Amino acid sequence: MVPCQGGEAAAAPAAGGKEPEVPLSREDGAGTKKKAACPGLGLFYTVLSAFLFSVASLFLKKIEDVHSVEVSAFRCVFQMAFVLPGLIYYK
Repeated sequence: MVPCQGGEAAAAPAAGGKEPEVPLSREDGAGTKKKAACPGLGLFYTVLSAFLFSVASLFLKKIEDVHSVEVSAFRCVFQMAFVLPGLIYYK
């Protein structure tokens, strides 16, 4: 047997002198791990989330005449307004 470039031993040819066929996914390395379409998207969402939570906190500090239950109800309504379309779409 002759060593390959990676230092591994080469496999013996199959009966009839033909080499075994290797699926394309293994031959060219495709299918192992997909590269992210936008690598900085997670960082962007993290910064955006931190900014929006800070703005929401600022608004709550400035509001003095609204009861805390009303604030919680408004938060729930707006959260569902943003989450519900995604839940319906990916059902």
